[in-house]
Amino acid sequence: FVYNDMMGTAIVLLWISGMLDVIDGTMARKEKTTPIGTILDLVLDRIVELSVLIGLALRFPETQAVILLLVASFVIGMTMFLAIGAVSENYGYKSFQYQPGLVERTEGFLFLTAMILFPSAIIWIAIVFLIAELYTVGERFHQASKVLR
Repeated sequence: FVYNDMMGTAIVLLWISGMLDVIDGTMARKEKTTPIGTILDLVLDRIVELSVLIGLALRFPETQAVILLLVASFVIGMTMFLAIGAVSENYGYKSFQYQPGLVERTEGFLFLTAMILFPSAIIWIAIVFLIAELYTVGERFHQASKVLR
């Protein structure tokens, strides 16, 4: 939808997917979570985010370099998130160790929405998003280094 310049539809569908993710998470916490459910949750969340970024990069080619860096920060962030979860004991209600950070799903959706709404500012919004993502990586590493000692 972003690529086809259907920005309103893209934003509505982005936020519907976020609401469905919240509903799914709430339902999963009321029932027993499953490993496959955890995997699907993480993978489908990334597909949504990456599809918006890919659509933006294709629709606005001048943004591709900064969007590529932003995607790299997502990879680094998810690697940190999963690595901490893999070596930590699970003390939460989710089926994996979860460390909150500056940029969570809602903040990511706000950045993505701003990028869709303000195409002339995509590069600057993406740079701020990138800095916030990298800060979150550092924040999670710092938290983990205290907990895992």
